[in-house]
Amino acid sequence: MTWIKRNLIFVITALVGVLLTGWAVYSWLNVKTEDDQAKTDFEAVMNELNGLRTMNPYPTPENIEAAKGEAAQMRGLLVDFQKVFAPFPPPAAMDEKTFAAELSRHVAIWQNEARTAAVKMPTEDYGFSFDGLRGLLSFPSNCIPVWQEQFNQVNGIVEIILRSHVNEVTSLMRVPVYPGDQGGPAFVQTTWVTNNLGVVSPYQIDLVCFSRDLGTLLEGFDNATNCYVVRSVTVRPTTNLAGQPGAAPGIGGAEQQRYQRALPVQPTRPGAPGAKGSTGVTIIRERPLFVSVVVDAIQLKPAAKP
Repeated sequence: MTWIKRNLIFVITALVGVLLTGWAVYSWLNVKTEDDQAKTDFEAVMNELNGLRTMNPYPTPENIEAAKGEAAQMRGLLVDFQKVFAPFPPPAAMDEKTFAAELSRHVAIWQNEARTAAVKMPTEDYGFSFDGLRGLLSFPSNCIPVWQEQFNQVNGIVEIILRSHVNEVTSLMRVPVYPGDQGGPAFVQTTWVTNNLGVVSPYQIDLVCFSRDLGTLLEGFDNATNCYVVRSVTVRPTTNLAGQPGAAPGIGGAEQQRYQRALPVQPTRPGAPGAKGSTGVTIIRERPLFVSVVVDAIQLKPAAKP
């Protein structure tokens, strides 16, 4: 202690020197760390720049404009995709009484549209596969939204059928929703298919039409706003009676006998091209076809928000 008192100025000076040296080392370490980080960032930027320089195509102004044009084209394709796969209207919340009224309203609209389009239905009071639900007073609440989705899908199918002006619809079948909804000829022997993209609902339509009307029908499904995919088309001539090999599925004997008659024979005018004297005739035997079409209505799942 005596030595410190005698050399107090020296001790204080040495202590200040040590503190200044420690502060200088600390500052140097911080500056070195920042320098290393700046060097790393510089090397990363240079690597990215060198990568851009070696890219093929090189990001010249012309190539950048071309990339922007391709991006605009992709956005246009996405808009077209959304039009083709437009979702069906979402089901509205409703109670049993409102659902019963909505069911009657849909069926009445379809029946009136069929009469206006002069398309024959199996019966005057045809229920379009919903006959088993008409007249009921109670419904399972968890099934009502599913039936509403089927209303929307059947509505699109009926519109396409009526616009194609087919001769007759013999049946329209859908997937049963619950055990009390199944049974009978109004249902397909399959079920929904659910995957990561959405839900696929199959429908089967049995009808009588000419080949031109069948083409219009298939074109209508292809150009529909909502997504309908024709899975299969089975065509049988009207010369096959019910019970014979090749008879059309879903067609009864009465319907087949009705359409097996040939159209009237039109005589050829004497002197017309192809006529042989006054006795030649041209026979036109265009008969309608029995057609069974299986269609999938696809409801895509909503896209996940990023």
